[in-house]
Amino acid sequence: MAWPDVICESQTLDVEAWHEKIHSTWGRYTPVVDDPKSFVAKIRPQSIYGFSAMHLMPNASRVERTQRDARLDGMDHYYALFSVVGSVKVIQNDQAVELAAGQVLLVDSAKSVTYMAEGEDQGQGTSASGVSWNDRRQCFVLQLPRRSLVSHLGFEPQYGPGVSWNIPAGRVLFKLVSDAIDDDGPRLPESTERYMRLTVYDLIGAIFSPSDSMAFFGSEKLFGRVCNIVRDRFEDPNVTPDDVAAEAGISRRYLQKLFAMRNTTYTNFINSVRLDHVSRLLQRRALLSATQPISAIAYSCGFGNYANFARQFQKRFGHSPGVHAKFRDEHPHEGYVRIN
Repeated sequence: MAWPDVICESQTLDVEAWHEKIHSTWGRYTPVVDDPKSFVAKIRPQSIYGFSAMHLMPNASRVERTQRDARLDGMDHYYALFSVVGSVKVIQNDQAVELAAGQVLLVDSAKSVTYMAEGEDQGQGTSASGVSWNDRRQCFVLQLPRRSLVSHLGFEPQYGPGVSWNIPAGRVLFKLVSDAIDDDGPRLPESTERYMRLTVYDLIGAIFSPSDSMAFFGSEKLFGRVCNIVRDRFEDPNVTPDDVAAEAGISRRYLQKLFAMRNTTYTNFINSVRLDHVSRLLQRRALLSATQPISAIAYSCGFGNYANFARQFQKRFGHSPGVHAKFRDEHPHEGYVRIN
């Protein structure tokens, strides 16, 4: 069955049924219509690789989630919003993005958001062509627990313009999700679904990585190249500032100056890169219930001395590597509440 046809099998809901269907898993979202009795929607909850997901078609011209809604229900996840049929305008962080069919946007459930119908037939009911609003606008949403996503990526993915599927990561993610929806076979084994979830995280990172991720280091291309060299070689415990400087085509003294201008040092930077990578590997280790020794992970990330690594890890994260290794992915079907 084609992706746009999946929702057609779902039951039609009124306003009360809409709220009941989505509140416990997704939070408070209010459809705005002139007459509540005229509101109809179709919602089809699904599970994709262990993630909560939902296919929906409301006929409201606008759907709102206020900051009060976000505060009251305590949901704290991202969700990837796929525009399957038609287009929709999404407003979050005072930014308006028009999402066309075949595009995806990452939305933050912990913030207010507004969805508005785009196009000539923004009203309810049927258009002049006889096609209902529901048939012309369909969306699919995939819930992504914030803590596990950010821990895996090492950064907060960014809200911004919809991304065309005409890029490798977008096309792969689209196919990964659509294949799961179209597959009527038995559910994948849990071990397989774990790997598929990690794949989804990697694709989300490739699409929504911050465009200004190097802003902290300034706009100098040279310093960006130095940082990239460090990221490429951090796993080598024997890499030195001289090695990095030589590859960048500068002197060691100038290398040190580049870092000093930004109130840091080469040693602090490479250790930070190593600790970030160790953290992600420990989270993956917990998620996959692996038994790889923590010391082996530390050595594979470029630390030559375990005691020194443990001290730096404790200082950076506020707890030991052993405690960090016990953190697990939250249950994909439960709303995650941020713990400060």
